[in-house]
Amino acid sequence: MGIWDRDYMRGWGFKNRSKTRRGWSKKTNIFAWVKNFLTHQVSLVLGGLGLLFLCIGYFPDLTSFWTWGGKGYVNLLEFPIEGFAVILVIVGLVFREEETRLRWAGRGLVLFMLSTLVLFGYNHLKWGGRLAQWEERRPDTRIFEEAFAKAVNSMRETRGGLVVSDGNHTYIPPEGGKHVMLGGIAIGGGVGGAGPIVLFDKEYADNPTMDKLKKFLKSDKTDKIEYEMGKFVCADFAERLHNQAEEKGIKCAYVIIDLGPTSDRPQQGSHALVAFQPTDRDGLVYVDCTGVKAESGSSMDHWDSISYSLNKGETYRPKLLFPANKHFAEDIEGMGEILEEPKIQW
Repeated sequence: MGIWDRDYMRGWGFKNRSKTRRGWSKKTNIFAWVKNFLTHQVSLVLGGLGLLFLCIGYFPDLTSFWTWGGKGYVNLLEFPIEGFAVILVIVGLVFREEETRLRWAGRGLVLFMLSTLVLFGYNHLKWGGRLAQWEERRPDTRIFEEAFAKAVNSMRETRGGLVVSDGNHTYIPPEGGKHVMLGGIAIGGGVGGAGPIVLFDKEYADNPTMDKLKKFLKSDKTDKIEYEMGKFVCADFAERLHNQAEEKGIKCAYVIIDLGPTSDRPQQGSHALVAFQPTDRDGLVYVDCTGVKAESGSSMDHWDSISYSLNKGETYRPKLLFPANKHFAEDIEGMGEILEEPKIQW
């Protein structure tokens, strides 16, 4: 080979081919070392535990340094990262072969990315109001709206139907019980031919927490009874719930309110419900468990409604405690104006 040929080859780098190969070999060794380090059992376990430690203890502090837009999306990363960290710990503890650990760690990374995308997409639709619009368009929501409207009409008819017992008779309450008196006359219900309401208080009953009260109301079946004029009316619903609560150790009061007529409910009259004094909130909590008529055709699981104020002059607008559909089961309108301060009997 001539001098010119050697210079030509040197100019194109053929002379340094062996050096180039040695350079790539060093880089390959570095990549292999990094891969071996990251997929080592100890590295996976300690790395996963470290991620869990940072997320559980310091994630809000770490995200406070994020000064750019989209911080709401950044905050969503906490739980996917924690899930990925748990996967790394499990992979490091269970699998001994490096290739197996690498494969499962890769699957964990894919799962982390997919869950993150799902969270981002769901919350993007929720924050933009698109999810709520879709829920309102759902066929079952429209069907519920129609059924709920019928049920509310039935509720308007069942409020204000309280009666008093025959004033010409002297009723003696059974042992351990007491009547609900209104103007010297015992309040009557539909059960037993409009006989007087009888309340049974328990000495062991005490004021509940809100959580205990909600659990009791959710398990109680009083509100599932059908309202039937002359047989089972608001006074009977309140009586049954009162006695059930006392039996369960929850102190309960019997409440009577006077409701004025409305355009949706033309009749005026008294209505019965109950009250509780939760230990973890100020003021009484009023619960109305009066059910609906059979012809309402409603399939709702719970009709218990709650109020936090029953002052004179206010509109009686109870809120369903366990709504089946958040779009059409909030405040129950058209129940009437409260004409007098509520009469409460403990």
